Amino acid sequence: MKSDKPDIGIVYYKNCFEGAELTELETEMAAYGLKLMPYERSSYICASIDFFVPFLQILLSPDMVKALSQGLLTNAVSDGIKVLLKRIYNKFHKKPAFKIQGGNISEESANIHFVVGNNHLVLPVDVDKEKFEYTVDKFMVAATDSAPTEITYIFFSEKDNTILSKTENAIIQEEYDKYKRKKSQEI
Repeated sequence: MKSDKPDIGIVYYKNCFEGAELTELETEMAAYGLKLMPYERSSYICASIDFFVPFLQILLSPDMVKALSQGLLTNAVSDGIKVLLKRIYNKFHKKPAFKIQGGNISEESANIHFVVGNNHLVLPVDVDKEKFEYTVDKFMVAATDSAPTEITYIFFSEKDNTILSKTENAIIQEEYDKYKRKKSQEI
């Protein structure tokens, strides 16, 4: 958006991307007038609810969030964001991520978040392309229409075959309730 600061940041675990892939993404985003800043982070995480710890996170700058919420994004910038999200989908679609916890290795789909202010879209990389695009389109509308004061997660629920929106506190409460039910069943 014509600034020396990045418009979009990508925070990812080590070895998710090769240098050439990142260079290609930066070049492609520049064609849409967007400056991309990749950041590699350690793959070690302390205790947390998995849902909140993304394998990869795409963040819009405060200026981009403001422009989006005011409906001031140009078509080119909006198209550039969607192209980036599709590239991420294509790279991680149906490719497992592995989690090592408690000495066990488990296979999961990549947990990828697209963050616009307090709106977090959990990208559904394990669904078909139409559902993915539908979810992204609905999120772009939701991110434009709402500026929640609480962190809110928007995600596609395969169980309900719909898009759900829950606050961080509601998700924590649900996880706590599941844990309590599990513990009471063990007794």
